[in-house]
Amino acid sequence: MTSATIRKIMLAPVLRIVDQAGGILGLLIYSLAEAVQLGKPDTDVVYEETVKQVYFSGVTTVPLIAVMSLALGIGINLSASAASNFLSAEMVSNLIITVILREGGPLLTAIILISRSGTAISAEIGAIVIGHELEALESLGVDPLRLITLPRIIGMMISMMVLNLLFTAIGIFGGLIVSAMLNPAVSFLSFVDTFFTYLTYADLFINVLKSLILGALVSVTSVYYGFKIRGATSAIAIAAQKGVMSGFLWVFIFDIIISVLFYVSGGGK
Repeated sequence: MTSATIRKIMLAPVLRIVDQAGGILGLLIYSLAEAVQLGKPDTDVVYEETVKQVYFSGVTTVPLIAVMSLALGIGINLSASAASNFLSAEMVSNLIITVILREGGPLLTAIILISRSGTAISAEIGAIVIGHELEALESLGVDPLRLITLPRIIGMMISMMVLNLLFTAIGIFGGLIVSAMLNPAVSFLSFVDTFFTYLTYADLFINVLKSLILGALVSVTSVYYGFKIRGATSAIAIAAQKGVMSGFLWVFIFDIIISVLFYVSGGGK
C-alpha cells in the first residue's frame, strides 16, 4: 500500500465530515432565508405544516420531557439538601443553575428530540424521495425544499425552545416542590429567593442560545439525511440511523463549544 493510498484512507473521514457540514450549513442557510419570504403563494401551506411539526415534535413530547426533568430535578434537589450541612445556599443554587439551566436542559431536550422526532423526519422525507413526490411537486410549480424543509426546521426550533423552557422550569421548581415534600427541612420560599439572587441574564442567554442552535442542528441534520436516501425502502432505516448518529455528534460538539466560550468569556462567574 503506497503512502498516497494511506493518506487518502486517513483523509476520507475528514472529507466526509467537511462535506456533511457544508451540506447541513447550506440547507440551514437556505431554510432561514426562505423563512423571511412571507409573500409567496405557498406561505399558508408552509404555516400549516409548521404547526403540525410543532404539535408532533413539541406537544406530544411534553409528557416525556416532564417526567425526565422532574426526575433530574428531584435527584439534584435531594442531593443538595442532603449536603446542605456543608454546602452554602450560593453553592446549591449555582449547582442547580449549572446542571439544569445551562447544561442539562438544552442537551437532554435535544437528545430526546433527536431520538424521537429526528428519526421520524428522516424516514418521512426518505419516503417522499423514494416515492418521487419531489418531482410531482416540481411539476406543479411548487418549491419542494421550501415546502418540506422549512416547516420541519422552524417547527423543530420552536419545539426545542418551548420544551427546553418546560424542562428547566419543571426540573428546578417541580423538583424542589417534591423534594420539600419528602424533606420538610427544605424551605421552598427561601430557596426561590436565593435562586433568583444568583440567577443572571447570562444564564438565561446561554439557555436560549443553546435551544436555538441545538434545535436547528437536530432538525437540519434529520432533513439532510432524509434527502440523501436513494434506492429501495430498506435505505430509509439506514439513513434515519445515520441522521440520529450525526445529530448526536453535532449537538455534542456545539454544546461543548458554546459552553467553553461561555465560561471562557466569564459568563459562568
